[in-house]
Amino acid sequence: MILVLITLFFFMWGFTSAVPILTPLLKYLCDDDMVKTSFYLGILTGCSSVSSLIGIPLFGALSDIYGRRPILMLSLVASIVDLSGLIASYELKSLPILFITRTISGLGSGFAPIAMACIADLSTRENRAKTFGLAGISLGIALIVGPGGSVFFGRQSLAIPVAIGLVVQFINLIFVIVALPETSSERLGFRWTKAIPLKSFAMLRKNYFSATMSTVFFLIWLGEDSLIDIYALYFTYRFHWDVKNLGVLMVLAGATFILSQAVVLRFSIKYLGDRKSLLVAMVFNVISCAMFGIVEEEWMIYALALLRVISMMSSPLLQGMISRNFSAVEQGELNGVLGSIKMFANVVTPLVMTNLFGYFTSDQVPVKIPGIVFFLASGILAIAVIISVIAFAKTSEEAR
Repeated sequence: MILVLITLFFFMWGFTSAVPILTPLLKYLCDDDMVKTSFYLGILTGCSSVSSLIGIPLFGALSDIYGRRPILMLSLVASIVDLSGLIASYELKSLPILFITRTISGLGSGFAPIAMACIADLSTRENRAKTFGLAGISLGIALIVGPGGSVFFGRQSLAIPVAIGLVVQFINLIFVIVALPETSSERLGFRWTKAIPLKSFAMLRKNYFSATMSTVFFLIWLGEDSLIDIYALYFTYRFHWDVKNLGVLMVLAGATFILSQAVVLRFSIKYLGDRKSLLVAMVFNVISCAMFGIVEEEWMIYALALLRVISMMSSPLLQGMISRNFSAVEQGELNGVLGSIKMFANVVTPLVMTNLFGYFTSDQVPVKIPGIVFFLASGILAIAVIISVIAFAKTSEEAR
């Protein structure tokens, strides 16, 4: 288990090193035009997400057939291509390079879902929510280390943090080749239907609870991605933030995520159980997301980031609940599908939310409402709460 968590940490370190850089990079490529930056950010994220929507379930299914290690290696190669493209686009001031490499990388962006399948391989049906929480701790540490480097080096050159992430991914590739054992002891036979993109989504129809909670999973990520995709634009617009401010916020988010997964999640499951813990987390998500849209002072942003220590429990709880309904040999395919659900949300949100933000902060509207995206996201998350309550009422604890 520890080796899987290490390679997941390295991957997220390399990945998150570039996250605070993307919006400033696009702003630089768009000659500081915020409306143009907002438009291209939505298109760029959408292109990457569409390719990921195809690649993630395919890679997840292939990992059930050929094993986790070779597919993890392939995903790391795609990440290396992506980070190299970020550096090249900055040095050559080229938007086409950025779009091409981000789209290519999306086809192989299944590393995190396959790593989650590895964790499922090594855990029991009953404790998967807790072990998925361990993956959250790895992510939290990476959110501190990766963006922390971006804060320091990003103000000198936008290419330096990305170059650090590139080196980390090379090291991770070597680590997977040399040290990571295969975690899947069982194999599914090859079927051509496994090679059909999005075909794996049919597995979610296995029962009412899996289908319903997968819908909740989608809505949560739809709301969460609204926050993730827009926060850099929003805080840059409202408070004139730069790479340093954005990096500090991500470091705080990482520390909060560690606290959520290492302490709050385990305490909540022990005393409230999965169902009540999930409902509490989602209610806090609704509240905190709406409040982001009305912040007036910078200190409020950091206070709300701390409040999200509770709402951050929702994803591992949901994954654990859904995972219990599938066998060990289906975990790769399942986590690929769940990863694609995230990516599908990430197709919708950047195209809609960034343009919605651009419109409501432009001179075309009589009253500017920069927080409109957060209000919409809060409404989406409220719908997820209602669906969860209905699903829990219709489904017995044993079925879950």
